[in-house]
Amino acid sequence: MRVLLVTQEIDENSALLGVTLTWIRHLAPKVGHVAVLALSVGTADLPDNVSLYSMGKERSANKLSLLKNFYGHLWRLLRGREVDVIFVHMVPRYAILAAPLARLFGIPIVLWNAHGTVSSYLRLAHRLVAAVVTASPESFRINSPKRIVTGHGIDTDYFTAAEREPTATTDGRRLQTRATGPSDAATDGDIAPVSAGSKVLLTVGRLSRSKDYGTIIQALARLRSQKPTVDARLRIIGTPFFADDHAYLAELEKLVDELGLAEHVTFVGKVPNRRMVEEYRRCAVLINSSHTGSIDKVVLEAMACEKPPLTCNESFAPVLADHADLLMFAPSNPEELAQRLAQVLTLEPDYRSELGRALRRLVVDHHGVAGLTDRFVEVFNRVTAAAPGAVSSTK
Repeated sequence: MRVLLVTQEIDENSALLGVTLTWIRHLAPKVGHVAVLALSVGTADLPDNVSLYSMGKERSANKLSLLKNFYGHLWRLLRGREVDVIFVHMVPRYAILAAPLARLFGIPIVLWNAHGTVSSYLRLAHRLVAAVVTASPESFRINSPKRIVTGHGIDTDYFTAAEREPTATTDGRRLQTRATGPSDAATDGDIAPVSAGSKVLLTVGRLSRSKDYGTIIQALARLRSQKPTVDARLRIIGTPFFADDHAYLAELEKLVDELGLAEHVTFVGKVPNRRMVEEYRRCAVLINSSHTGSIDKVVLEAMACEKPPLTCNESFAPVLADHADLLMFAPSNPEELAQRLAQVLTLEPDYRSELGRALRRLVVDHHGVAGLTDRFVEVFNRVTAAAPGAVSSTK
């Protein structure tokens, strides 16, 4: 099996897409070859059977050059019969752009989608691909026989509750899971050590309105008012991208000042995914107030580190199972979130440890990267076996 993965970014230091490298490293030993075509390429340590191609964004290529490079690499790989299946990660437009050449050479396309929004691009891509793999039914909301629910892919050997000795990855490299400490965790923002006895509340994601950070900030204010003995401090990890995101950040900073929380809220900025494990380990609880409606991998990463999440995302109700009543709150409800925080932060130590272990087991059993890549290979084999063959064999 030879796979062409089309994605946005390949970079060890990526904050949002660093997980893609983990997927590649676990997928590569299970297939003959992985060709990766990325919009942007940075630093990456990949297995020997992985080839890397860039569309050129890291070289500041303009849109026309990006498109030219996309089709240039795609044409060469398909024309040379070097690909059995195209796997598009998260970007429906890439599936749409690849579809004409894929059809010409009889190569099926599989799309990974993990977002609750159904755009016009996603609807069109769904029509053109052979299958859509997704973390949960809520992560791809088109009811279709093409939808295949696979769970997420969390590296549970890396995201752990405690520092570990180096372990061998599936591609034979050594993976060091021990970081240098909290001061090495962030690349932007205030990263001063947290005072002893304080409770760190952590939230992670792009600084956009759909993440509803305002509810978390208001909940912190209520918690500190209602439980003055609980020294809770909030770390917000993420950066704005669109113009409205920057406006939203300014609104959040103003809200923090108005509520008198300037000393208790830190806008950290960007943290590479490979350094997030230390952030999870130092926090008391991970808060996810996103309204996107899809399973957010940061919640699963925190759970793998045995840290309880609090979320309003309905897609987590079946994931959290018997713990949902404790760990879920109503969307945009800071009062209920403050109540849940008070409950979780004052759990008995023994019960808290038991809860952490149970949450980790849920991730290991249902959302581990090894199982996910096994399921990917099953889907790839299925769609290639059902491919109708090339419309044209022109070389």
